[in-house]
Amino acid sequence: MVRNYVKKTSHERPNEEILKKAVGDVLRGVMTIRKAAQQYGLTKTTVGRYSKLHHGCGILAPQRVTAPAKTILSEEMEIELCSYLKRCALLNHGITTIQTRQLAYIFALANEVSIPSNWKKNEKASHDWLYAFMKRNSTLSIRKPEPTSQARAAAFNKPVVMSFYDKLLRVKVKY
Repeated sequence: MVRNYVKKTSHERPNEEILKKAVGDVLRGVMTIRKAAQQYGLTKTTVGRYSKLHHGCGILAPQRVTAPAKTILSEEMEIELCSYLKRCALLNHGITTIQTRQLAYIFALANEVSIPSNWKKNEKASHDWLYAFMKRNSTLSIRKPEPTSQARAAAFNKPVVMSFYDKLLRVKVKY
């Protein structure tokens, strides 16, 4: 999977009015795809594709149509995984990238999702999957753990500790 795709061609999008005229001429049978492409200065592939797509309807599709990216986990599963990672961070137990990749692998196995062979071999998700997951879930961020700061040590007081144990009790009751 490519992390950041860079388009290699610099083709400009065809003018919509010219494209409508060319496709209209082809659909009415006035000219062939090749002649319409030559006359209007378009590629025959473009004219042919739009003619085939709009045979009988006379309406052009939007200028840019992209297929959704194929992901290994479904959108609902990724939302669930994302919420779990956030919950761990709230309970003062942040998860590293390696642990996240291992968790994604276990999660996919538990949900009987078809996974790539390199996931099975390494028993964790790939780097590419992690970076794509992070792009899709921009509320998550990768942070390197730091030692406890003076301010955090000073904030270690009774209300904070009680809050921790309340959360711990809720998790134990839930699971």
